[in-house]
Amino acid sequence: MKKKLLALLLVLGLTVTLSTAAYAGSDDIIMIKLDGTSANAQAPETTQLAQTESSQPSQVTERMNTVLESATQAADQALSEKAAADQKAAEEAVAKEAEQGEIAPPYYIEVDCTNCITRVWCNQDPDTKEWKTLVRKMVCSTGRSGHATPKGTYSIYEHTDGGGPHPMVDGTYARWCMRWKSGGYMFHSVCYSSKKASEPIAQEVADLGTNVSRGCVRLSVTDAAWLYRTMPNGTTVHIY
Repeated sequence: MKKKLLALLLVLGLTVTLSTAAYAGSDDIIMIKLDGTSANAQAPETTQLAQTESSQPSQVTERMNTVLESATQAADQALSEKAAADQKAAEEAVAKEAEQGEIAPPYYIEVDCTNCITRVWCNQDPDTKEWKTLVRKMVCSTGRSGHATPKGTYSIYEHTDGGGPHPMVDGTYARWCMRWKSGGYMFHSVCYSSKKASEPIAQEVADLGTNVSRGCVRLSVTDAAWLYRTMPNGTTVHIY
């Protein structure tokens, strides 16, 4: 029973400290300290499970379940608050730039697949046709070997699901999706493990800047939200 409980704690990402008392008899003392949770949630207070008769394992299990439930609720709340803060920051950035007149359509998006960089330009010179103002430069992930991001010039033609979770072919969910080529090619955020997940998959965040996607252009959640809210349908996309 004790080994199963400790394994469950380790899966949840909690630090477990055992007392020096050896588990050799019915009079053992188990000391469990929860030292932290993910997403900067407040760590639960140290919980001590006093000397317990081996004939009463159900009491230990009940108290452990209570501790785990409390820690999980605290972590979930912190993750939800962070996701809301990220979305608010993206919205405020768009509003500020528009208010200051720093950006205005038409825009031009270029994706450098070699260096995994996406750039957004505006203010095209009417004579030279060159884009003069770099609005935003973003690290991205483009297609891996066998799933290369198609090169060429396209245009955005659909903003999907109001920016909400959109199912991907591998069972994950992306947000802030914009289609620029038929066949499922999109700009979108790094993916989430489920529709209700509050945080994106850590490995996809770490992989930004490398060629690991199935052909789409992945961006950080903040950059994908900004792009989704700023770029209208019809915006030119050049991929090279």
